[in-house]
Amino acid sequence: MRPWKIFLLSYLFLTALVVYNVWISYKQSGLLVYPLDDTYIHMAIAKNIKEHGVWGATRFAFSSTSSSVLYTLILWFAFVVTGINIWIPLIINWLVAGILLYLLSRISLQFMVGKASLLIHFVMILTVPLSGMVVLGMEHTLHILLCTMFIWLTYKKWKGLAVNNYWYALLVSLAVLARYESSFLIGIVALVWLVFYRKPGVFVLLMVSVLTPICFFGLYSIQQGGFFFPNSLLAKSTHLGGSLGVFAVTLTQKFLSTSLLAAIIFIPLSYWLIFPPKNISDITSKPSYPITLCVALCAIAHLSLANFGWLFRYEAYLVALLFLSVMITWPDWKLYLLEKGIFWRIPAVLLSAVMLFPIWSRILILFYTNMA
Repeated sequence: MRPWKIFLLSYLFLTALVVYNVWISYKQSGLLVYPLDDTYIHMAIAKNIKEHGVWGATRFAFSSTSSSVLYTLILWFAFVVTGINIWIPLIINWLVAGILLYLLSRISLQFMVGKASLLIHFVMILTVPLSGMVVLGMEHTLHILLCTMFIWLTYKKWKGLAVNNYWYALLVSLAVLARYESSFLIGIVALVWLVFYRKPGVFVLLMVSVLTPICFFGLYSIQQGGFFFPNSLLAKSTHLGGSLGVFAVTLTQKFLSTSLLAAIIFIPLSYWLIFPPKNISDITSKPSYPITLCVALCAIAHLSLANFGWLFRYEAYLVALLFLSVMITWPDWKLYLLEKGIFWRIPAVLLSAVMLFPIWSRILILFYTNMA
């Protein structure tokens, strides 16, 4: 099956789910209504930039109430080109989701056959849930795309393929401007470059690419009378101001109450348990090892310092990265199960179903987005 067929079928499936949600919105309200007020905050800031040159929810004063600098700027640009329209966030997310699905269709066929690739596309659309992120009309679809592109370029660099460092650095800056949580993933990848690959130059490149946009907007925010970080980020992050004991208790409570985390951590790390590397050379010569490690550590970092939120949006990029790691490691898993025979395959399938149970529940967003 060719990439364009997988892309077309999965994009049509996504579009059908989005149209269903829009139809429900019209049936209930008579117009397009986004599930959360955050979408309208993004649009208000973009509108005020366009009409009054003010970065704020109102035209009277600066307010750093948007957690995504990049997405707000994209909305502003769209408003300048097309005019202010309630459909713009939905259309942008639908187009970004299309780019993501096209990228994944090309990636997946490098590791699995067409039918398996199409299946994983459908499952991902339902469980990320990509359709829900499009309907929210926020920055999360863009965040997923940029993190996926970053991990894929990193994989190619670890494979020894040529990747322009300027584009690599630009992608890092865009990812952190899309959502600050991208810094978890980028920081972990930077450490892998330093510890396993002994590439301090790449480590510095990634750190500079992360810190430059954060510092630039942070200093601008302070100059305008705001805080260094966006207000929403400060309000929803895990606070480190208390004692270490309080932080440990909070972290433990979050871990026990977030069954999704077990799947995102265990599934990538199980690759290390089943196919243990013998030495550092094994790790650096096979990018599957550092990729799965980065996904698992990113989930732990997100749990420690950020939130798993209502409508599944904050951790959506982690679920997408989990599926990407499954694509990359699929040839090894397939060969392993074929060698073990039927008596190993059945328990493996059952265990996978149990571990993925928290992810399957995310399909319910098809109904939550209309009740929010």
